[in-house]
Amino acid sequence: MPEVAARVLRCRLQPRKITPAVRVLQEALMYMLDDMVILGVGVATLSQRRLQENEGRLLKLLAGLVMLGLGIYLLIPASA
Repeated sequence: MPEVAARVLRCRLQPRKITPAVRVLQEALMYMLDDMVILGVGVATLSQRRLQENEGRLLKLLAGLVMLGLGIYLLIPASA
């Protein structure tokens, strides 16, 4: 989705002579937009009530498993 939005911006702004730095900034903002929306939803949801102890532990476990999975993914050779 962000790539499509960045490409649309690039095509619509092509006739205007914009600098490469502005183009990179626009593309970076488009790539971060969906992450900001997800973060906002998470913050709004989690700030409405305090987590219970078991929910906090489950959240830490899930975060640790995600980090472990990403670490294993990075160790796998690209040719595999």
